[in-house]
Formats: sequence, structure tokens, C-alpha cells
Amino acid sequence: AWLKIETTGSDSRYPFTIPPSYCWQDHSCTSTSLRTTTAAKMFTMLMDQVIHIVVSARTELILFCLAFGIHYFMFGNAFARGGSKTAGTRVVGTTGKRRADLSSEGGGCQPRRRVAEASEDASMEEEVTAALAGQPKQLIAVSQTAYERGDHRSVLRCWPGLKKLDQVPASHLAHVVESMQRFKRESSAIVGEVRNFLQRNGDACSVEYINELLESLAKSLDTEVVSGIVRSLPALGVEPDSSTYEVLIQMHFATRSFDSVTELAQTMRTKGIKPTVRASLALLKTALQTASLNEAIRCYKEVAARSLNTASASVAPAHIIVQLVELACREHRVEAVLSELENGSMNFTTEMLNVMLSEGVRKKDSGLVEQIERLAERKGVARNGRTYQILIRQAGTDRNRIADLLDQMTAQKAECTQEVMQVVLSLCTQTRNTMLAERLYKHFAGCEQPGRMPALLALIRFYSEASDPSKACQIYDKHVKPLSGTGSAGGASGENSPASIASKRGLLDARTERCLVNAALKCGREELASQLLEAMPADTAKHIAMIRNSASKGNLAEATRIFDVLRDSGADLTHSIWNSVLDACVECRDMKKAESLMQEMQGNGVADVVSYNTLIKAYLRQENFGRARTLMKSMTAAGCIPNHVTYNELIHALVQGERDGRRAEVWEAVDEMQKAGVQPNRVTCSILLKSLKAKSPHADVQRTMDLTNAMDEPLDEVLLSSVVEACVRVGKPTLLAHKLDELQRKESISITGAHTYGSLIKAYGYVKNVAGAWRCWKEMRSQHIKPTSITIGCMVEAVVTNGDIDGGYELVLSLLDDEKCRDQVNAVVFGSVLKGYGRARHMERVWAVFKEMLARDIKPSVITFNAVIDACARNGQTERVPGLMEEMKKQGLEPNLITYSTMIKGSCQQGDMQSALATLETLRKTSHFKPDEIVYNTVLDGCAQAGLVAEGERIFNEMQAEGVQPGSYTLAVLVRLLAQGRRVDRAFELVESMGRKYRLRPNSHVYAALIQACLQIKDISRAVSVFEQATRERVQVEGKACMGLIRSLISAGNQTQAVSILRANMGLTRKPERNAGDRNNNGPVLDDNFIGEVIAGLAASGSSALAATLLRDFKAARPRARVDSAVERKVALAVAAQC
Repeated sequence: AWLKIETTGSDSRYPFTIPPSYCWQDHSCTSTSLRTTTAAKMFTMLMDQVIHIVVSARTELILFCLAFGIHYFMFGNAFARGGSKTAGTRVVGTTGKRRADLSSEGGGCQPRRRVAEASEDASMEEEVTAALAGQPKQLIAVSQTAYERGDHRSVLRCWPGLKKLDQVPASHLAHVVESMQRFKRESSAIVGEVRNFLQRNGDACSVEYINELLESLAKSLDTEVVSGIVRSLPALGVEPDSSTYEVLIQMHFATRSFDSVTELAQTMRTKGIKPTVRASLALLKTALQTASLNEAIRCYKEVAARSLNTASASVAPAHIIVQLVELACREHRVEAVLSELENGSMNFTTEMLNVMLSEGVRKKDSGLVEQIERLAERKGVARNGRTYQILIRQAGTDRNRIADLLDQMTAQKAECTQEVMQVVLSLCTQTRNTMLAERLYKHFAGCEQPGRMPALLALIRFYSEASDPSKACQIYDKHVKPLSGTGSAGGASGENSPASIASKRGLLDARTERCLVNAALKCGREELASQLLEAMPADTAKHIAMIRNSASKGNLAEATRIFDVLRDSGADLTHSIWNSVLDACVECRDMKKAESLMQEMQGNGVADVVSYNTLIKAYLRQENFGRARTLMKSMTAAGCIPNHVTYNELIHALVQGERDGRRAEVWEAVDEMQKAGVQPNRVTCSILLKSLKAKSPHADVQRTMDLTNAMDEPLDEVLLSSVVEACVRVGKPTLLAHKLDELQRKESISITGAHTYGSLIKAYGYVKNVAGAWRCWKEMRSQHIKPTSITIGCMVEAVVTNGDIDGGYELVLSLLDDEKCRDQVNAVVFGSVLKGYGRARHMERVWAVFKEMLARDIKPSVITFNAVIDACARNGQTERVPGLMEEMKKQGLEPNLITYSTMIKGSCQQGDMQSALATLETLRKTSHFKPDEIVYNTVLDGCAQAGLVAEGERIFNEMQAEGVQPGSYTLAVLVRLLAQGRRVDRAFELVESMGRKYRLRPNSHVYAALIQACLQIKDISRAVSVFEQATRERVQVEGKACMGLIRSLISAGNQTQAVSILRANMGLTRKPERNAGDRNNNGPVLDDNFIGEVIAGLAASGSSALAATLLRDFKAARPRARVDSAVERKVALAVAAQC
């Protein structure tokens, strides 16, 4: 029987049921002894149960203990250390660089390395523990060692002990602050720690100590921490001095916070603190950026005065002074700068002279121009070609003044620009005075100026038309003929050969040829005239076709032969061998061979997934989607399941297709891929992201982003870059910001890597958000993440392309002064600054930056030289290109295709077609590069501008013979070229033949060129036919061509047809069935002023009814358009007169 005992407590009753075996024979025991005995028995029973459980689970317990021991042996600790879990992934790592390396490798390090690192951590912990109990110097040394190792956790462990010391070096205190920043402590908390330390050690705290601390902290651009420490200085009894403000000004200027710099300058003036030279220079640059001329002049005076008193100080750079002058010109206050130049407080340079002269000419202030000239002469400022160009333009029709300037140019051997030549010859033509032309010819005859061929040809035309034919022939014989290569002795027979005759033509355009033939006939030079007449173009140029025996096709034969030898030898033919031969057939475009080989592989049972994917890729390359789909079905039937490669190739081909209807097929392929159990991977998402365009439907954009979110694979840096670029490309900055926020919330990828910051900075720069780019840069620097060369390049490019070229250059110089970032500044970074200054037409700064780069021992690359050559081409300094080419050779660099293309473009822009064609011939002789479509288009465009019809046709024939397929732009240039020679029929034939041969459809540029060509020969009806054809093809003709056609029709008295064309362009005659997607409705409309001009012309020509109707419809179609009241009155008066 069971004995039930009830014990009574204070508030409740507790029953206990005890089995008989646990009862005593003496049941008369007292209550107290019973409770004690019961508890002992209950404990014994509980222990029996525990032992039973341990025995039952002994195997599991042994394995758990063993795993625990192995974990402790490998990692040194069984539990995770304190701190944020994400600190290691978001900043650097729990123990600095070594943990960061471990994280970047994805945890794939070897056990020995883990054991070694654990041992190092344990050793550092022991050192920290010993130092906390040891001497102060030992604690500082241990903390510094931990910082140098990147163990910021140990630095923070030493901080409680460091706070108790009487003196801690300012540099090491900055290291402690950096460790706090790396663990993303709040800025207010960091400032509080530093303030408490400084208050505790007030005796050792001085302004020099604070300045050293702030100088180190300011490099991280963490303005909150630096400003918080500065605000704490009054409580510490420390007053900021000039060095303190220098650090603050430099920091805010680096982040382009010009308002903060201005406030600091005002505070310094209020307190009577004089800025240092560097601070004054930063204030000067700030004043220039904020367009404050008075402040800029004042700061410049301070910089100049301090530079005179301090031998080590440097005067403001020359380009800063030029910016000051440019600002004065923009503010129309040149006199303010002239006064400073008069008293000698500014260095007077040629570039400053040109800027001020341009302002005087723009204002038409001859007195100001004379004042600037006299001052420049007193100061001994040299003049260049640009200076004389401005002065000649200002001289107007003053022949004596222009003659004196030309004499000065000749004496100083200054460059004569195209504008000078045009102004002088235009004045000579108007006045029929050859005196200035003689001066101009004297200048070109006495110097070997590059690109003088256009000037010599212009002189030939002038003398021929000015009734001095002998002079024209003399210039040709003396200067042009030797340049054509006919000056060498070759015998009479050689000179009369067709090749010699064609060579004698040189680079004469059609107009110069006609003038020179007339001049030769007038002065009795029949031989020269006959030679030129024989060399004139007669459309007999032979098209030379060169058939290339491609290396790939030869390799196919060799690969097949090797394969046959292997098969005949009885060697084991693996899948890789069969697939390599199949791939060779595909690469050589021999599909019959590939299909035959694939059938043989299927018969032998060696066709695998790689084989099918190779042939599918070949079909997709040919856009043969039907065969590709059929092969995919055969692949599945053969037991080879399509994989990611199969579907990704299919999706990529559909995306690359030219037809818009393939977008639906893309998503069908994605659905099929998912149904087959093959989930889209990173490659799939990257293909879809790169296919997004600015006009992509919102549904496609959203679905692509959803696929990226649902992807099984983790997001990597490459895909993140694709996401950012896609958001920028589709023009959705909001989507970009949302996507980045989403990535941060997921914590699937850290946004603290330097390369990721580079992608973000590039995106912000693309959308013109410079503040966002600076915000990313500041955040990256505040986290002490070392920027890579790519990140620096993205930041400098973003700043420069948004107009702040000086800001980009200042950033480069600041990075060069930083020991940690100096090695990441390369030639590509300097190239962005060089391109910026070149496009802004500041050549003096281009050369200054280029010299600075060489002085810093930064080896230039081909891209660097291309940027400088492009700047020379844009600014008319092609004479310096040969020197750059020599410098390239000294640097061991070879020019690439872009180098030659840039040189050709510069020569064409200056009209120096001889140099352009010579460069083209040099490019064709190189073994590494061949001219492409862009190069040929540049040369053809230059020929069209120079009127070299025959040369242009020859270049086009060579282009086709080289196998370079022309494009629509080529076709438009050729039409303009043939129009120069009045060969309109040939232009129409060329458009038709190229359309059949290359499947080129005329675009708006081609139609515009055809219309202008017809108008040039007064064939208005044909021009109207071209316009009607463009309308039928739904191509919007360029506005300039439309305006020329309408004006010609009105001049010819065909007002009705002119109004019809105008209505068609305005969309007033649009048919109801034409939808909004027609190409004819997507182009630009005509200008309102031109339409008003047409209405006024109709009213003046007697077509008042047409004018009134057109005016009424125009107002109805464009309610916001502004019509001149005079036009409305003219129309009303014309209507009233007819009534």
C-alpha cells in the first residue's frame, strides 16, 4: 500500500505520496524527521533518473564534448566575443586586417591559419592585460602595436587605461578615435570621450596638441567629430589659432562646403586671427567658386603679401590668377583687376591678357582694349596666336591696324589661326586690296607652321579671283606642288604619268582647282592647266576589292586535319576533343561542317550538354531561333537536360535581337527556364539588367528587379554594379535609392567596400548629383576605407564632368599629399582632369597638370597622351602633337587606334587634310591596328568640309576594300561630299546602291543631306519628292533642312506647297489612323520664330488667306506659343486690304 503524507505549510497544503519501500516500519515518527527523510529520498530518486538519461545518451554527449574541444583548440575561445555581429562585415573586422581578409575569402581559410590567428589574438590579449597592470609607456606601445596590426578592438581595450595617463601623444589619440569610428560609434560619443580625456589632462592640453590631433582627424573628413572637438575647446580653456582654422578650412574646402569655409573666414576676421598661407589660398579658391570678386582679390593680396614675407611659402598657382581674371570679366569688372596689375600685385600672363582682351572686344570697348595693350607692353607680356586673333577681330576694317598686327605676327613667329586668315582675306576681297594678302602670304612663306595648307589654298583662290593669276600659280608651284610630292626629279615622262598628275593635284578642293585652272589659262600656263584638267574627277575611280583569307578558316582546316590524325591513330577521343572541333566549326561560320560533325557525335554517343550548347549558340548568333529551339528539344530527348548556359545563351540572343517583339520571347524563355527547374542565376539577372534601356517598360524593369531579389545565389559585387548601372540607365534614381536601401536592410552585401563606393559615386555623377557623390566619398573616408585607383577615378570623373574641374584637381592633389592614398593616384585619374581642362579650352592648365603628373613620377599611359592630344585638337594646337608622339616613344608607349583617330580629327578640324590623310596612311601601315568606321567617317567628314570630292570618293572606296562596312552617318557624309561637287545624281545613286548592298535605310540625317543637295542646285521639285518619301517612311527630317525647303518654296512662289510641308511638320495634317508611335511624330518640331517668319512672308507675298488660316491653326495647335504682335498686325492688314 502507498502511504500518503500531508504536510501543512503557512498558506497551503502539499501532499506527498511515498511508495511502501520508502516508508519506515515505525510510523510514529515526528513531522520534522519525516520531512527531512522525505527530501533525501526524493533527491536520491532524481539522481537515479539523471544517471539513467546520461547512460542512454552517452554517445551523443561524447560527440558534443569532442566537438567542443576541437572548436576551442582551433579558435581559442568557445564563445563569440562581445560586440556587434555586423561590425566585422560592415567595417573591417573584429581584429582588423586579418579578420577582413578572412571575411573576404568567405571563411575558406585553412585550419592552420585559423590556429595561428587565434594564437596571435591570444598573445595580444595577454599583452593588453599585462600592459593595463604595467607601466604607462608600455601601455602606449602595446596600443600603438595593436593599431599598426589593424587590431582596433585591442586599441579600444587599452583606451580605459590610456585615459588614466597624464599624457597621450596626439597622434595616438587620433588612432584611438579612428578605432572608434571603425566600430561605428556615434560621433557624439566619440566627442564625449575625447572631451573627457582632455578635461582630465588639462595641464597637458595646449593649442599645439589640439592642432596636431585635428590635423590627423580632418583627413577622415568626419566633420561632426572635428567640429564637436572644436566646440569643446572654450570649456577646456584653449583658444583656436590660425593653424586650427587652417585645418578646419582645408577640411570643409575638401568636401566643397563653401558656406562653412565662409563662416570660418568671418569668425577669423571677427577674432582678429590672420589666416595662414594655405588657409588664404583655400579662401581664395572658395571666393572664386562662390563668384565673390572682392573677397577673391582680398584673399589674393593676402597670399601675395605672405608669400613675399615667407621664403618657403609659394605664390598662388597661375591658373588661380587666370580664374580671378575670368571672374572679373564675368562680373564686368575688368578695371578692378587692371588696378592690381598696374601696381604689380599680380603676375601678368598671356592667358590673362587674352581673357581681358576678349572681354574688351565683346563689350566693343576700344579704350579698354588699348589700355590692356599698353599695360601688357609695359609688363613685357608675350603675345601668341590667340592674342593676335582677338586684336585683328577688334580692328574690324582698319587695314593699317591689321597690317601692323600681321607684321608683328611675322616678326614674333606667332601662329596664324584660321579665323585670322578668314578675316584678312574677307577684308581683302571686299576692298580689292592685296596689301594685307601680301602680308599674310609673307607670314606663311616665312614659317613652317603646321596646317598652313588651307591658308595657302585660300591665298590661291584670292589671287585668282583678284586678277593676279600669276601670283596664284607662283604660290602653287612654290608651296603646294612640293608638298604634293612632285617636286623631286623624275623626268618629264614621269611627271606626265597618271599617277604623277593625280599627285600634282595634291589636296586641292574643287573650288581651288577651278580657280587655279582659270589662273593658269589667264597667265599662259597651258601645261599646268591641262595637267589639272586631266586629274579632275571623272567618276572613273576603280573599286579595288581585296578578299581576305581569314586565319580562322585556315585554322579550321588545320584543326580538322589534326582531328583526323588522332582518330586514325586509334587514340581515345574524349568529349573535349569532339567539342573543340565542333567549336572551331562554329567560330569559322561553317555551319554545314558543324551540323555534319554534330550528327556524327550523336551517332557515336559522344554528344553532351557542352556539344548541344555550342551548336545552339551558333544558331542563336545567326538569329536562327527556330533551329535553336528544335535542337533544344532534341537535346532533352537525348537525355541532356538544358542547364543555365543553355537558357542564358537563349536569353542573351533574344535580348540582342533588333526586333522589339523579342521582349515577350525573353520572358517566355525565363518562364520556361523556371518551369524546367533551372532558377535564374547571377548571369541571367545580369543579362536582363544590361538589356534595360531608357525606354524600357516599367513592367520589365520591375520584373527584372524582382528576379534579382528572388535569386538563390548571394548578390555579389558584379551584380550590384549591374543593378546600379541599370537604374541609372533607365533614368530612375528613386529606384536606385530604393534598391540600395533594400540591399542594406538585407545585409546580404556590405556597402562599405571601396569598389562599391566607386559604383555609387559613378552613379551619382551620371545623374548630376555632385552632392551625393561627395557624400559617398566623405562617408567612405570617415570609415577609413582606403580608396582604390578605380574609386578615385570615379570620384574625380564625377566632379570634373559636372563642371568643377578645379575641385577634381584639388582632390587629386590632396590625395597625393596623403601617404595612404598616394600610391592609388595613377595616370587615368590625371587623364580625367586633362580631359576636363581640354574640353573647357584651358590649354595652359592642361600643360600644367601634365607637367605636374610627370614631376610626381606618375608614368603616363596611352590614355593620358590621348587626352592631351585631344585637348590639342580641340584647341587648335596640333603643332604640339609631334612632340607628344616623341614623348610617347621615350616612355616606351605605342599609339593606339584612338591616338590616330584623335590626330586625324584635329587635322580635319583645322582643315589640314594633308596631315589627316598622311596620318591615315600611317595607321593603315601599322600591323596592330586598322582604321575602323569612325576613323573613315572622320576623314570623309573632313573631305566634305574641305570640298575634296575626289579624295573623299577614293577614301570611301578604300574603306569598302578594307572590309569596313559603312553606316548611316557615312552615307550622310557622302551625300554632303558629293553635293560639294554638284553631283546630286551620283548622291542618289549611292544612297540606293548602299541601301541594297548594306541594308541601310536612310535616316533623318541622310534625307536632310539629300534635300540640301537638291536645294543647292535649285532643284526644288526633287527636294519636295525627297521630303514626301521621308514622310511616307515616317522619318522626321531635320528642322534645318525643312526650313531651307520651305524658304525655297516661298521664294519660288509656291506658297501652297510650302504651307503643306509646314503643316506636315507641325502635325496639323496628321491622319487619324496614324498612331503615336510613328517615327514621323517623334522628331523635333520647327521653331516658333520660324513659323512666325513664314506667316509674315505669306502675308507680304499676297497670300493673306493662307497666312490667316495658318496663324489660326498654329495658335490652336500650340496654345502656349508666342507670336510676335507685329506678325499678327501684318496678317490682319493684309486680310483687310484684300477685303
